[in-house]
Amino acid sequence: MLKGTRWLQQTLEKMAGKLSVSGSTKLRNKMKPTKIQIVDGIYEILTSTIANNRFFEARARGFRSEIEFENYVKSKKLKILKGGQFLFRERDAAGFHRLVYVTITFSDKANYISLYKKISELPIITDLFFIQLDDLDNWTTCQIPTSRRKGIVQTTQIPCPSFEIFKFDSSKFISSDITEIQNLFPVKTSSTICSRKTNFYNYLVNYPEEDIAEIFANRYFLDVLLRNHKKGMIDFDFIIENKQGFIAVETKEKDAGGTGNSKYFGWDSRRLSWYLYLKQKGSDWLYISKIFYKISLCKRI
Repeated sequence: MLKGTRWLQQTLEKMAGKLSVSGSTKLRNKMKPTKIQIVDGIYEILTSTIANNRFFEARARGFRSEIEFENYVKSKKLKILKGGQFLFRERDAAGFHRLVYVTITFSDKANYISLYKKISELPIITDLFFIQLDDLDNWTTCQIPTSRRKGIVQTTQIPCPSFEIFKFDSSKFISSDITEIQNLFPVKTSSTICSRKTNFYNYLVNYPEEDIAEIFANRYFLDVLLRNHKKGMIDFDFIIENKQGFIAVETKEKDAGGTGNSKYFGWDSRRLSWYLYLKQKGSDWLYISKIFYKISLCKRI
């Protein structure tokens, strides 16, 4: 192995090249991952990319609330769509943000056309992509850098999602590939490998494999395929569609602060200005809602 970030950069570049053929990952030997392998993959990706221990544990708890909330909404016969990621590109010449919107799901892209039409109307959105996950039977494996030992990068095998990438163009989806997304973001000069941490993610094996596979695929996209690229990110967990339009949903699993009748929940301040902007620009179609979904079994993992 090569030492330092040069090896990491070369590994990620080679991986990206193999994954971008015709916008899919269907050329490798297939191996359906088990639930344990998917969950271990989530851990391996996040332990090597999240430096803060508190955030690492909070991220583990957050996955549970997302799965529980989606299942609750479906039980009420409401139409719910997977939320997407707004990826921040470099500012333009005038100093304004430019964003790329990406959804990663097993769901049919046809269900997202109306939503994508609305999001495309936002003036700061430059590109919209949809990553359609293939059946788990068609997934493969790959190696990612997860630690260093005496200055040498060590790798771990994880599942590799099979998918097709589509770009939204006016009112339809057209075939694309991972390279088109990667080329929208500048390459980092180095990528840090964070220290290994306690695994708080094993509880996820109790949930359906498709639910945890979508969680894995989203982290794989952000922290493996785009690991070597500079980008900011803010997302919606879900979108609920009704007769009035779309409701953007953010779920959190948190214990209330305060005591007695003065209990409260916190909210990231950086999200407030972002949600306010969306509400002002799209008030005729996008209704912003902050939902704290309190899980009855919520406890420290």
